[in-house]
Amino acid sequence: RLLDADRASIFLLDRENMELWSKVALGSDEILRFDARNGIAGAAALTGKVVNVSDAYNDPRFKYLPELKDEGYQSLLSIPMLVKNEVIGVLNVNTRQPHKYNPKQIRLLSAIGAQAAAAIDGARLQESISTRQTQLSAISEVSKTITSNLYLEEILHLIVAMTAKTMSFRICSIMLLDEEKGELVIKATQSRSADYVKKPNLKIGESVAGRAVQQGKVLTILDVKEAPDYRFLAIREPRKVKASIPTTKPQRAIA
Repeated sequence: RLLDADRASIFLLDRENMELWSKVALGSDEILRFDARNGIAGAAALTGKVVNVSDAYNDPRFKYLPELKDEGYQSLLSIPMLVKNEVIGVLNVNTRQPHKYNPKQIRLLSAIGAQAAAAIDGARLQESISTRQTQLSAISEVSKTITSNLYLEEILHLIVAMTAKTMSFRICSIMLLDEEKGELVIKATQSRSADYVKKPNLKIGESVAGRAVQQGKVLTILDVKEAPDYRFLAIREPRKVKASIPTTKPQRAIA
């Protein structure tokens, strides 16, 4: 209406697929797409420069695309829509008669295109924030489930299995503290040794894992056979190096 044009349309640039597309364009409710490397509007999108042609059919960049319904339109002014100096789409106006847009009209349409680009970018940002909020909400719910006792046993077994596989450990186990008894109890291990699984609980301060909890720091033993306070040497598991790592809460330990 401002430029007395016969048609106006906005196409957004999909850089991944190198397409210009619009959900509502040229009187159609269908998603309209075409190769951004073709046509005059594509030239504006890819170069980031205004394209102003009075006789589109005779322009070397013109390519007939049936989906654009360009029949009967002569002039085309294509304005790149920029957000942070990056083209996100083009604003097009057409007339049925040959017409060359003057600098004042181009500045006017460029201002409209800039406002439209800002609105589109704002809508995308809002959608992204909304999506992120949904994701964070879902993560929060998952976290609540994980920290509950509903799947605690399964999660602990997953942790030891993944840790042992990732670090190439022969044995990995998680021991939790029974606060009433002051003992560390094996809750998960990937060791297949029945003797290891059934080994007695550890008192706080006892053996390597017990001392790790008591001191609240990582303890590494290069050779358990040389550690005078290490228990369960009788359990036949091929191991030499041992590390005990207390978790952030002092009442728990991973060994």
